[in-house]
Amino acid sequence: MDQSMERSRRGYRELMAFERLLWTIATIAAEPGIGAADRGGLAALAAGVRDRAIAAGRDWPVGYPSVATLRKDLETLRRYGLLDKPFYRWGYYVGAGALTVPELGHALQALGLVGLDLADGPMARSRANVLRRIKAWDQQRGGSFSYPLRRSRSRPITELDPATQMAQGGPWDSAVERLEDLEGAILAGQALELIVARSPHRDRRGRRERLYPLQLIFEDVGWYLLYEKVETGHFATGRLERFSDRVVAARVPARGMARQCRQLLRAEGLLEAGWGLFLGEPEEQRCELMGELSLEAVRVRFFGGLVDFIVEGDRRHGLQRLEFGPRQGLTYEYVDYCVPLPPRSRDAFLRWVLRYGDLAELMEPEGWAADLRGILARLGDRYGLRSPETAEPKG
Repeated sequence: MDQSMERSRRGYRELMAFERLLWTIATIAAEPGIGAADRGGLAALAAGVRDRAIAAGRDWPVGYPSVATLRKDLETLRRYGLLDKPFYRWGYYVGAGALTVPELGHALQALGLVGLDLADGPMARSRANVLRRIKAWDQQRGGSFSYPLRRSRSRPITELDPATQMAQGGPWDSAVERLEDLEGAILAGQALELIVARSPHRDRRGRRERLYPLQLIFEDVGWYLLYEKVETGHFATGRLERFSDRVVAARVPARGMARQCRQLLRAEGLLEAGWGLFLGEPEEQRCELMGELSLEAVRVRFFGGLVDFIVEGDRRHGLQRLEFGPRQGLTYEYVDYCVPLPPRSRDAFLRWVLRYGDLAELMEPEGWAADLRGILARLGDRYGLRSPETAEPKG
C-alpha cells in the first residue's frame, strides 16, 4: 500500500477525523465553488465545514478544523479521485458536480432551448438523461427543473430527426446524425472530409470538402457548420443537413485546440464585421482579413412606427450608429441606421431592409440602392403593378 494512503487510512480511524472528511465532501457537494480565492479561500471552506458539523449537533473545538488540517483532507480527496490534481482557484467541486442548484436549473433550461427548440439531438438526450436521474429531486421541488421557463420560437425549417425523416419518406443520411463526431473533430482540430449530399445549387451536389470544422451555428432557419478549407484556408459556412452522414477524418494531422481557437477568432471576426453568414469569395476574404478591403458606408432611413423599434435595437451590429431626424412629439420623424459593411454583405442586408416595406428607404451606397430599386421593379412586375411613368400608353 502507498505510504501516503496508509497514513491517510490511519489518520481517519478517529471518528471526529473521519466525520470531518465526510463533512468536507458534503460541504463541497452542496456548495460548488466554495473555497475560491476571491471568496475567502480555504478559510471560508473550513468555516463552511464547521458550520455544517455544528448544525448537525457535533461539538467541535473552536477553530476546528484548521486550514492546515483541511489541506490534508483535500489531498486525501485528490488521492481517491474525488478532486482533480490542478489547483481549484475558482472554488472546489466534487467530480463533475461544478453546478449549484440554481446553476443546474439554468443549464437544464439552456439544454431545453438548444436540444428541443433548435433540434440538437445530443443536447436533447443529455437533458433527458439528467432529468431522469434527478426525477425524484425534481418532483420534490414541484417540477421546477423540468418546467420550460424559457423557450425559443426559432425552429429549423427541416426535420432533423432521422427516424421522423425516414417515416416521412425524406432524406435521412445527413451530418446532423454525426454531431458528436463533428464536435470531437472541432475540439481536436481534426480535418474532415464531407460530401455535399443536397443543395439548392445543383453544381455543388456531390462536391467533396476537406475542411477544419470550427463551430456549429444556429442562424434563422437551421444549423450551419462554420469551417476552414484545408487547401486554401478559406472560411465558409454550410447548412449542416446538406452534408451527408459520411464524416471521415482527412489524412491531415490534427492541429490542436490552440490553432483552432486562433482560426475561430478570425472567422468570428468576419461574421461580426458582416451581415449574414456569407463570408465572401476567397480573394475578397483574403483582402478583408488583411485589412485591405474598402467597406461600404450603408445608411437606411426608417420612418413612422419603426423609428422606436430601430432605436431600441442597440446590438444589431457592433459598428452601428444612429442619426436622428427632426423631433416629432415624443419620437422622431425618422432615424438613419448607419453601418460600415463589406461588399459581400449586400444581399443579406437588402433582404433585411425589404422586411420593413415602405417604412424603410436605403439611402447609401447608391449601388446598393440601385440594386434594391431593381428588386422592387421586378416585384412590381410580378404582381402586375406599374407606375404611371412606366405603364404602356393606351390606344
